[in-house]
Amino acid sequence: MARHRSVIALALVSVASACSAGGPKTNAVLPGHRATMDAMGFVGVGRTEEGSIARGQTKSHLARLRAGHCYRVVAIAAGESVDLETAMYTADGARAAESTTSGRASSVAYCASSSGTFRFAVSARNGQGSYVFALWQRDDERSGDAASRGTCVNPLPLELGGRINGSLLTAQDNAGASCAAGRNPDVVHVLEIERRQRVQLVATGEGPRALFIRRNCAGAGTGAGTFEGPTLECSLPRDGAPARIDATLDPGRYYVFVESIGDGTRGAYTLTTNEAESPEAADLCARARTIEPGAVVHGSTENATDVLHGSCATSRFPGPDSTYMLTLREPSRVRASVESESRWDTGIYLRSTCADPESEVTCNDDADDRFHAQVVKTLAPGRYAVTVDGYSADARGPFTLQVETAPPAGSGVGSDACSDAATVSFAQRIEGDTFAARDDIALSCGGAGPDQVFRFNLPRRSLVRATLSESGVVNTDATIALGFVRGCTAGAPQPVGELACARGRVVDAILPAGTHHVVIDGATRDDYGRFAFTLDSQDAEPIEAACRDALPLQLNVRTQGTTVGRVDRLQASCGHGARSGDRAHTVSVSRRGRLIVDLRARGFDGVVSVRRACERQGTELACALEGEQDTARVSVDVEPGSYTVVVDGFDRNNIGAYELEARLE
Repeated sequence: MARHRSVIALALVSVASACSAGGPKTNAVLPGHRATMDAMGFVGVGRTEEGSIARGQTKSHLARLRAGHCYRVVAIAAGESVDLETAMYTADGARAAESTTSGRASSVAYCASSSGTFRFAVSARNGQGSYVFALWQRDDERSGDAASRGTCVNPLPLELGGRINGSLLTAQDNAGASCAAGRNPDVVHVLEIERRQRVQLVATGEGPRALFIRRNCAGAGTGAGTFEGPTLECSLPRDGAPARIDATLDPGRYYVFVESIGDGTRGAYTLTTNEAESPEAADLCARARTIEPGAVVHGSTENATDVLHGSCATSRFPGPDSTYMLTLREPSRVRASVESESRWDTGIYLRSTCADPESEVTCNDDADDRFHAQVVKTLAPGRYAVTVDGYSADARGPFTLQVETAPPAGSGVGSDACSDAATVSFAQRIEGDTFAARDDIALSCGGAGPDQVFRFNLPRRSLVRATLSESGVVNTDATIALGFVRGCTAGAPQPVGELACARGRVVDAILPAGTHHVVIDGATRDDYGRFAFTLDSQDAEPIEAACRDALPLQLNVRTQGTTVGRVDRLQASCGHGARSGDRAHTVSVSRRGRLIVDLRARGFDGVVSVRRACERQGTELACALEGEQDTARVSVDVEPGSYTVVVDGFDRNNIGAYELEARLE
C-alpha cells in the first residue's frame, strides 16, 4: 500500500545551505512537482533541500508550522528504485501524521491546529540515492473561497460521465458516513438524476476515505449540523483500494460526499461517475439457472451486468455478476466454491431470497487468495440464490463454480476419529477437510465443530509444535482449535486427556516420548473446511535450559543485558521468526493491568515478545520489532501471575547489548 509522509524545509535545517543551489538530480525531479503543487494552489515555503539516504536509514528535518494553515510536505527520490516513507512528530516526540503511500515519492498533507516546531523523519525502505525535500503551504487567496465550496451551502456540481479533481485540505465536517465511525472532514458534491438509472461512483486518492450518498443536505450553515436524511449508499475501502458505489437511483437530486477517515491524509482525490443500464434484480433472479448439489459449473461474467451486491467487501462487488438457484430438500452443510479462470478478483454470496439483499445468509470475498472465494454454512431446507460477483467494476471473466452438500452431523471422512487416525511425519505438510467430518472430539478451546485426528510418534521428549498453514486453507473464515491429546486409541471415540489446546494457528507443548495425537477441531458447527498444517519438534532439554536461565525482571526498573554468546532457543511470531541468540526474563504482576515492556537494542535489530509459558511459543501474547529510537515496545492486558519476556534479534545473527524496562498500568 502507498504511504504519504510529511516533509518540511526551512533555513534552520542543517543541510539546506549545502544544497540550495540544486544539483542536476534535484533539477530533474522538481519541475513537474512544482507545476502540480502550483495547480493545486500551493506555494513553496523555505528552501528546497537535497540529501542522500541508504536502505534502512532515517534522516530528520525540522520546521515550524503556523496554526490555521494547511501544508503539504514532500520527499522525492531521484532514482526509481528508492522507496521512501515519511513520518511527522511533535516537539514532545508524539507521532502527528504519516504518509499513506511509499515509493519514489512520499508526502503528508497536514493542517496545523497549533503553532510549533515539528520533526520530519524520511526513511528508505529500499534502495539508496539522493532525494529532494520541500514544504508547501496552501495559498487561500489563490485557491478561492475554499471555506464555502464543497459544503451543503455551496456543493460542487457533479455530472454523469464526469471527473472531478478535488482536495480535502480545507474541508469541513458536513455529514457522517454510516459505514465509518466518528465525524470527519468531507467535501460535498451535488448530482442531478433525470431518470431512474444505475450510477457508478469511484473515489481515489491519498489516505483512507469514505464515499457516500444522501438525498438531503440542507441548512443555512456549513458545519456538521447542516444535513438531514439517512445515508443511501456508503463505501469504506480497505488497503488503499478506491471507494466505489454502484447504485440504481430514482430521478432527483443527490448529495455525494468524499470524506477523510480517522487520521487519513487530507489531500487530493479524484471522483468519477459513470452510468450503466442494468435489468431489475427480480428479472435476473427469475431467469437464474438451477444448480444441483455436487455439480460443477463453468460460467462467465464477461458479458453480464452488475445487478446484485454482497456485504462482505467494502466495494460491495460493483463487477458484473452471475446467479444460480440451489434447492435444499433437507437441512445440509453447504460449501460453494468459485475459482476465476483468468485470475480476476472474485467473490460469492448466498441469499434466501434472490432479489432481497437483506436475506443474505453468507458471503466471502477471498479464500486463500483473491482469485478464489468460498462460503460454508449449515442451512435449512429451501431455495437459495448463489451469486458469483466481481470485487471491482472491471473484475469479470470465466469461472468454475462447485456446490457441495453434506448432512448437518457429517457423513464421515478419513481420520475422523481415534480409531482411524492417519499416521503423519514431522516436517510433512498434512492436508485435511472436515466438511463431511463428524464431531467426535471436544477440545476445551474448540469442541463444537467437526474434527479430524492424526497420529504421530515421538522418539524422545521434545517440544512439539503444530502450525496451521496460511496458504491452502480454503475456509479462511473458520475458527480452528488445535490440540494434543493422549489416550486416543483405536476403539476409543474420545481421548482420555488433553495435553494442550489453542485457537489460532499454533499449538505447542513439551511431550514425552511415545505415540500422540493432534486434533483439528472447529470452534462452532459451521467451522469446517479444508486445512493444512505441519508438525515440527525440537529437543526439549535446550529449551528448558534456556527457560531455567531466565533472569528476573522487576517492574519499573531498567535492566541491562546482552544476547552476545547466546544461541537460538526461543522464537517469536514477528521478526522473521526471531531466530537469533535470545535471552529470557521472568516478570511477575500482582494485579490485573496492562503490561508494557520497552526494549532498547544497542547496535542490533531487536525483537521483544511476551508469553505465558516460557517453553511454549504458542502462548505468546504480543511481539514487537525495533522501531524509532532503537526501541521495541509490547503492550498487553494481563492477569495476576508470572510471564516470560524474551529478548531476541530480527531473523538470524542479530545479537547485542540491550536495556529492558517493564511497567504495569
